[in-house]
Amino acid sequence: MATSDWVRFFFLGWGLSFTIYVAVQLAAVLLSRGRYRWLAVAPVPFVILVSLHAVEKYYAASSLWPVLLIITSTIAAVFCLVMMVGALITRRKVRSTEALR
Repeated sequence: MATSDWVRFFFLGWGLSFTIYVAVQLAAVLLSRGRYRWLAVAPVPFVILVSLHAVEKYYAASSLWPVLLIITSTIAAVFCLVMMVGALITRRKVRSTEALR
């Protein structure tokens, strides 16, 4: 695959879910604090393993190499979004209870 094919795959094609996951993962780690940050990092080892598996299947010339990566990155992105929303809600509750004191 040429470089332009990779760019097209990860920004305009099926690999877009992986690109979105990486952006959401970075945002979750940078914006969360405490236990929510640790929970947001939880999918990383699984995504790394799936990415290595996808690379292995790509070099083995499998036509279905991105399928598991697409599914896993979508689930991981949703998980990170839920953690970010949970952290936001918790932070607002803490601020509101502190304001009442």
